[in-house]
Amino acid sequence: MVFTSPSWCQDILMPIPNNELVGEFVMRRGHGLNDVSEDSPSSILGWDFNHGNPEDKVVAVCSLNSIDYVPLTWAIHRLGGICLLLHPTSSASELETLMRKANCKAVFTCKPLMAQCQAAFTAINGDPSNIFLVELPLPEEQPVKISNTTISQLIADGEGLPDLQPLDLQDFDSKERLAYFCPTSGTSGFLGIQVPPVEIEGHLVAHPAVDDAAVVAISDEDAGERPFAFVVRSQKVMTDIDEKSLKKDISGYIQSTLSEPYWLRQNIRFIDAIPKSHNGKALKFKLKQQLVTSSA
Repeated sequence: MVFTSPSWCQDILMPIPNNELVGEFVMRRGHGLNDVSEDSPSSILGWDFNHGNPEDKVVAVCSLNSIDYVPLTWAIHRLGGICLLLHPTSSASELETLMRKANCKAVFTCKPLMAQCQAAFTAINGDPSNIFLVELPLPEEQPVKISNTTISQLIADGEGLPDLQPLDLQDFDSKERLAYFCPTSGTSGFLGIQVPPVEIEGHLVAHPAVDDAAVVAISDEDAGERPFAFVVRSQKVMTDIDEKSLKKDISGYIQSTLSEPYWLRQNIRFIDAIPKSHNGKALKFKLKQQLVTSSA
């Protein structure tokens, strides 16, 4: 089924990919909307990631649904700012109270909500030039002229600015600043469903013929990813069964206890021992290397 835009929407100015997932299309850095849009607000508001407190860089976002909404919040975060996300049904007095408590320095809103946001921001003595417009593809029965800077204009202005300086962490900065290191969780994605390998491993070691097991994610053309199990056979139980029969037995056991995203099918390999670190954690990157080596 092919979905097309309504007639009142503007034409899409870039080709639509035919064989790319929506999430990958939005998140991959090739488009870099948040990287572009963050440059211009930094120059207009005088903000820099490495300077100033986040509490002094609060930006209110009060808008109806827009394709620019999420990239806008990324841009604010990239500048070390804080997003104050406001409900579009809030009254001017409610917006004023929230903006005042948060010490709001700028506002992003859309035309239908401009009046109450403008009134609230003015009431807290906010700079009118720091009210920005989130563009919406909505039909206008009575067009209203608004002179506020739009996100599209911010992006256009930011295209000619230099890249932001990377985060500069000095010794002992951890007392005041926090950085996150995010290693992969090891979960596999079956048609968008996250499958924690630890659940499969727990069921595998409960099988009488399994002494130890580790599960990794492998690519699959149909499902995106599927689990693959490395199993250490018991030297005491079911030793008379050949590997093919034991794989079938283990696979059937998993299918009888877990739902389809967790099924192993033929993705089982017997090994002598699971490689582990000095603290006993399975070194799954080495198991993945075995798969790469064997498929080469």
